[in-house]
Amino acid sequence: MIKSINPYILNSLKLSRLTITRGITLGYFFVLCTAFRPFTIEGKNILLFAYAALGVGFLLLLNYRSMPKIREWLLSLILFYLIGAALLNLKSSQPLSLVYSAFFIVSFLIYVPFMQQSLQVDGYRRLLKTVFIIYFVGLIVGQVYVYGNFFTAFPNQTGNLTHGAWGTLIESGIYRYYSLSSEPSYAAFIVITLYYSYIKLDTQKGSLFKGENLYLFIMLVYMILFFQSAYGIILLALILMGYIGFTKTSVLIYFLSLCVGLIVVMAGIEFGPVTRIIKIIENIDLTNLHGLSSIDFSVYFRIAPLIHYIRESSIMDISFYIGHGAAASRKFVVPETYLAYQGDFLGGFIPSFFYDYGIIGAGLLLLFVWRLLPGVFSIPTAIVALVLFNANINTQLFWIILTCLAINKHFLLGYKRREKVFAEHKSV
Repeated sequence: MIKSINPYILNSLKLSRLTITRGITLGYFFVLCTAFRPFTIEGKNILLFAYAALGVGFLLLLNYRSMPKIREWLLSLILFYLIGAALLNLKSSQPLSLVYSAFFIVSFLIYVPFMQQSLQVDGYRRLLKTVFIIYFVGLIVGQVYVYGNFFTAFPNQTGNLTHGAWGTLIESGIYRYYSLSSEPSYAAFIVITLYYSYIKLDTQKGSLFKGENLYLFIMLVYMILFFQSAYGIILLALILMGYIGFTKTSVLIYFLSLCVGLIVVMAGIEFGPVTRIIKIIENIDLTNLHGLSSIDFSVYFRIAPLIHYIRESSIMDISFYIGHGAAASRKFVVPETYLAYQGDFLGGFIPSFFYDYGIIGAGLLLLFVWRLLPGVFSIPTAIVALVLFNANINTQLFWIILTCLAINKHFLLGYKRREKVFAEHKSV
């Protein structure tokens, strides 16, 4: 009697362990994609750190006999390199920054394999859709908060940005939204990445403009419009072009869209992101990129540090190769932007990571990212290329994108293997 029950009990325990493991990884993905202000202290998401640490403990305890293999040896090597570079530049390194980097890398190394092991593609797509819809709901709540005249600025804010509750802010007298993220451009990157991953893993290859896909696409367009991020507009256009391709009909659609854009501009209708992009295209002088400061300082602020880094770097300096140490770039003064933004420099991966860990460290990390990309000319490549100017390694956005790319690759390789087996079986 006992022997006949044991297999059932064992199977139940395995199912329970799998269910709990899946639940922990789903929770991690959600907190990685969100930033709730009450749990954010000095820009650090305490909820994410606490949840990830506790989750790792439970995952290891539940699965100590069936641990997934950690295949990302290159990322492990990168972690050791970061530690070594920080030790070589001990005086200029900030230990806390290295701890954050190690946290994100270790979390990726543990959570991604568990997600790949415990999730099926349908479950992963449901997760993507759920977080995507929650972002949409967050935007709606923010709009109700603003249009209901409930907006109240948080205290002790300086500059031309004034943040309020529910992912809202006022920039130069204009309301902008960022839902459950930390700022509008991050929100745009996140929903674009979620949406692309969801559509890319559609086994039915359904139309972008039919059924549920149409509703999600309308939500995406709505969010991008109200996040008012130029990055979002560019990536949305690339997603459409990537899906539709280049046919006689699609070229006609692109032409009509361009005409509509020109009509909007000529009619004097103000729409932040489009107006900014057109203004830059009309006035930029490629021979003098510093002139961009008078056209769009926000864009210039992301480009000027790179120009300054290239100008100040020397191939004869050992720091050019191994960097100046963890978070040394915080003291990286860019004369062209310093008067407008005094304080610690918080640039994107380019050039901050290059400055901190040199071209060797940056090359290793870019090689790791490259291994996750489906190809040179792809939507993920465009997302990564743009985000490198906007987010560094110690940001949630950076690891949200890498996490999605890693899991996407896992399932897409699974598709290819099944198609290969099916083709071989059919030929026989």
